[in-house]
Order: sequence, then C-alpha cells, then structure tokens
Amino acid sequence: SNEYSNICDYLNWVISLPWNKYTDKPLLISQARIAFDETHYGLQNVKDEILEYLAIQEHIGSSVNSILCFSGEPGTGKTSIANQIGIITGRPMIRIPCGGISDEADLRGFRRTYSNSAPGRIIAGLKEVKTSSPLFLLDEIDKISSHRSDPAAALLEILDPNQNKWFTDRYMSIPFDLSHAMFICTANNINAIPSALKDRMDIIEFPNYTLDEKEVILTKYIIPNSLKEYKLETDFHSFNEETLKELLKISQLRQIEKQVKKILRHQFLKNIENRISEFDINIIRKNNEQLKRQSIGFN
Repeated sequence: SNEYSNICDYLNWVISLPWNKYTDKPLLISQARIAFDETHYGLQNVKDEILEYLAIQEHIGSSVNSILCFSGEPGTGKTSIANQIGIITGRPMIRIPCGGISDEADLRGFRRTYSNSAPGRIIAGLKEVKTSSPLFLLDEIDKISSHRSDPAAALLEILDPNQNKWFTDRYMSIPFDLSHAMFICTANNINAIPSALKDRMDIIEFPNYTLDEKEVILTKYIIPNSLKEYKLETDFHSFNEETLKELLKISQLRQIEKQVKKILRHQFLKNIENRISEFDINIIRKNNEQLKRQSIGFN
C-alpha cells in the first residue's frame, strides 16, 4: 500500500515522543545566583526577577504559569541569560527563531492528508531533546509575521498555561501536555508583539550597560573568552588604553566582541609573518561610525 510508509513514519513519531519524561533538577537559589554572576556581569535587577520566578517554581514543584519575555536592545544578554537558565534548571533548550515564521503550520505542523507532511517545530523539538520539560526559547518574537496565516494564534495555544496542557499538533492529532515546559521569549521592541500575546507575558526589561559595566565585561569576559576560543596565551594580546577606549565607544557588546576577535586575528597573522604591527585604531573608529549610521537608517 502507498500508505504503508506514511503510517510507519507516523507511528515512529508517536513512540519517539517523550511522554511523561522529565529532566529538570532540584535548584539551589544560592548556587543559581553564583552561576549567574560567573557568566553575566551587572543586570542585577534582571537576575533578581528571574531568581524570584525560579524560587517559586522550585517551591511549588512545577513550572510557574508565567511566560517570561526578555525585552531589550540587541547585545544586552537576553539569549545568553536564557541559556544559563536552562543550564541551572537542567532543562535542555529548544531555540525557535521567530523571525522566519509566517505560517502557523511551522508551529502546529501539517495534516497527514498533505504530501510530505510533518510535525511543527514544537513537537520536533520535543523529539530531539527527549524530555517533556525543556526550555523553549522563542527568539525575537516581535519579528513574527502573518502573511499566509496567523502564527500568533498558534502561539496563544502553545504559551497559554490554560491551553497548552492539551496542545495538539495537526500532524500528530494527539494532545501533548506542554504544561511542564518552560517558555521564554525575547524581543527588541515589545510594541510589535501582538496585544493578545503581550497581555499574557511577564516582561523583564534588559537595560543597556553603563560604560563602567562595559569596561569590566570587556576586560574580564570578552577578551579572556576570545583568547580561550582562539587557543591563545593570556599574555598574547596588547590592548593599550587608547584601543580599549575606542572599543568602549561601540554600543553593542556583540560588536565589541567582533572587534576584539578581529584585533586578535590581526596580531596573530602579524606574529606568524614575523612582523610587529600595532592594530590601527582608525579601523575601530571607522567600523563604529558605520554601525552608528546603519542604526539610524543610512547605508
């Protein structure tokens, strides 16, 4: 029968889902705070709010019926904080970038009556991590679009604690309990989030870093981590005071990290070629001016 392979594929999906399998671990708030401080400098109010949710969650023994939304400019640590929450709570993270989602079938799946049908990203993620209690990170939820259908309506069923106990993927046609999962959304502009979704979210604002905080992050985190990534000695770099000042003028930490790695690559090549050369400060200034122009809409 032509249906044989389709039926086998469907049954394989059914038996491979993590029905009633959980992987979250007991949480010690004191250890969680230490873990946050080791990986993220500053953001004290953000850490306090997150730890409040985690403390209540540990007390009641299940996921808090809250949808956390991290709001802030790019490079303020939203995604990395979410990743750290997954590590602290023992939940594998399923990242779903919302920028390319324009059809609710991406989340709910396609019915088996269609050719090449398959489950949506939610069920596919659960199969991959093999647990019913993962951390779903819906990245850049403010970028979601609705050209063909309304994916925001599907997100309501997925995120709403009163509905996601019986989440039904169109391909599976069997309810799956998502109430044990943890959901975190990120957004650069909360005003672009559909109002029905935003009303159900607890929004945590990520402020921009101060100059002093950026300096500490640059010297104690970005430079050492970049050296470790490139497998270079700690005394390899020679960032003088003028170079550090130019780097701190860049607004986003992600762009600062790119510039640091660019300097290290430049120095490493010169060392290989046995040429001593200072990295040109004008390169950083030029890149910084280009970023500023792009941020206000100029090419």
